[in-house]
Amino acid sequence: MSKKVYYTTDAKFDDFLWVENEYSLKPPQVVNSCAIDYFHDHDGQTSPWPIDFWLWKENGELIGKFNVDVEYTPIFFVEEDNDDLS
Repeated sequence: MSKKVYYTTDAKFDDFLWVENEYSLKPPQVVNSCAIDYFHDHDGQTSPWPIDFWLWKENGELIGKFNVDVEYTPIFFVEEDNDDLS
């Protein structure tokens, strides 16, 4: 059974986002989904990490607060430069 789980990045249940919790995952696993959603679909790529996530039930009852950090993988771009070769 699928249900929405709400999350915020501050302690108020007002400007919330949500993810589907299709498998009744435990809160830390749900927060991982929230972090992925926030990073890719909201301001996560430009936000300073770590970020606190608050997890909420639909009625505004707090489930818990979780601190989430992200590890960035560098990407290298190579371009051949033969200008200084003689």
